[in-house]
Amino acid sequence: MRQGRMLGENFRKSRLAGGGFRYFQDDFCRREFRVTAQPLARGAFSWELEHFDFGQFQLTELVCDPLEISHTYSDIRDGGSSSYYVTLQLAGRSIVSQQGRNSSLGPGDYTIVDSRFPYKIKYDEPVRRVILRMPHDALHRRLKFCGNPVALRFHGNFGINAIFVNFIDTLLRERHAINKKHFNMLFGRVSDFLIASFESTDQRSAGVEQSSRQINQLGMIQNYIEGNLSNPALSPKLIAAAFNITDRYLHYLFKSTGQTVVNWIWQRRLERCQADLSNAGHSGRTISEICYAWGFNDSAHFSRKFKQHFGVSPRSFRNSLTPDRRS
Repeated sequence: MRQGRMLGENFRKSRLAGGGFRYFQDDFCRREFRVTAQPLARGAFSWELEHFDFGQFQLTELVCDPLEISHTYSDIRDGGSSSYYVTLQLAGRSIVSQQGRNSSLGPGDYTIVDSRFPYKIKYDEPVRRVILRMPHDALHRRLKFCGNPVALRFHGNFGINAIFVNFIDTLLRERHAINKKHFNMLFGRVSDFLIASFESTDQRSAGVEQSSRQINQLGMIQNYIEGNLSNPALSPKLIAAAFNITDRYLHYLFKSTGQTVVNWIWQRRLERCQADLSNAGHSGRTISEICYAWGFNDSAHFSRKFKQHFGVSPRSFRNSLTPDRRS
């Protein structure tokens, strides 16, 4: 990491290694991004970051060991401003998931996630990445005319995408020599680069063919599902009736997520159960109580689905959590 301070500006840099995961989780992940982090490797967790706050925009450079980051509906309900996060992969690989899409990013690739909806980012190896935080309002109105780009992979090695990547990389290298006023002026061009990049990408190949109205409708339906996961009777027919639409149209809306309605419901139930199993506040509840609370009506079936989805049984997952990795 580079040394130095932003000239006279709000600058914070944290440098920890070894036993610093709790600080990384509480002071950075929760406070800055409202996400939950979970290390993927045993032993000490090493990380390093530089974070620059320019008011309307924030820029973070992060180097860390293998990690999984989750932004859940619980995080969304905690409040905070809505933002878009443009994440640029500089080293290593990651998988970004949002609204049913999964994109694998390599060095030079970038994507965007929307803080209004849950997402996951998984780093299976040590990574270095840049995260640009932009106010939702700064981009949303313009995005309505070029589809829904969240969790799409943008290749940064040619065309407009390469220009954008080089622009961000230059900002990163020269940030100590640029004052806040000029930095904000430069960041004002970022949205122009992004819109040009989105418009130049063939989003149909990624399954992005829905109108703004349909995207908003899908979001409302997903919120309805989230609020009714505890109902064992939740089904496509029940959801379609609640929104006065046909089953066929409901399945069409979910086509852009890459999942069926039923699979979306199962995935969200499993993720909520996983969150409760990893929460020390629920340590007094049995696994069966937790799965029943989220709409499962057969604990054996739940255990099979959980292992199929996460690669480990609910009991083994719960037992594997050390005290400092429980939220």
